[in-house]
Amino acid sequence: MKLSSLLTTLGVFGALSLSLSAQDGKEVSHEDGSYAFGVRFGSQFKEGEVSIEDFAAGFRDQLGGKELRIPEAELNGAFESWQSGIEKMRKEAAAKEGDVNLAAAEAFLKENGAKDGVETTESGLQYIVLKEGSGTSPKATEKVKAHYHGTLLDGTVFDSSKERDQPFETRVNGVIKGWIEGLQLMKPGASYRFFIHPDLAYGPRGQNKISANSLLIFDLDLIEVIVAPAKKPRIQAVTPPVAIPPLKKK
Repeated sequence: MKLSSLLTTLGVFGALSLSLSAQDGKEVSHEDGSYAFGVRFGSQFKEGEVSIEDFAAGFRDQLGGKELRIPEAELNGAFESWQSGIEKMRKEAAAKEGDVNLAAAEAFLKENGAKDGVETTESGLQYIVLKEGSGTSPKATEKVKAHYHGTLLDGTVFDSSKERDQPFETRVNGVIKGWIEGLQLMKPGASYRFFIHPDLAYGPRGQNKISANSLLIFDLDLIEVIVAPAKKPRIQAVTPPVAIPPLKKK
């Protein structure tokens, strides 16, 4: 978290207790508003990243007008040094977690690929046909409507259009590699289960609830291929020929 974004967070949630004066017609106490500020601010960090005692001491000293333990001119430097330490710690933790996830993904795929009914493509994408469809498979440049239910290796649901009961529309080549390949194997009405290697998903960078090098499991239903309406031919105005009068005889 950058200094500017942290200060923005402080500014937004610093006003939280004032903005919570009424919710659903119920008065919110100053104490509850202050507590909500602490919860929201604390959600930006992980355990061990902030010393609660020193944070509270700095808060109290600033509010009480006491002499600060760190001179005013050195505050930004101290903050930036602490921030850099957190960023380094997070990167190291993510890299370690990514190594563990990658090893687990590859071990799972090796075992899973030997099971009956599991197909493995040249890229390493694995899938099970739950239900065949009919018609024509979509091209990479076409749009599709689909339902999906995505889980991690431990069964955690990270996203699901099925749970929202809201189909998803996308251009085939606008999603992760595993989906791009997988959708082109399917026909409308088909249901497949895909086991997607991290290299065909979000890889070492992860995404929101998906940590680095996570294997993704998707139950994917291809509802339809959305055919673009045919373009109307452009009608060009044709200039009528100009009649050339005959030459007059002298």
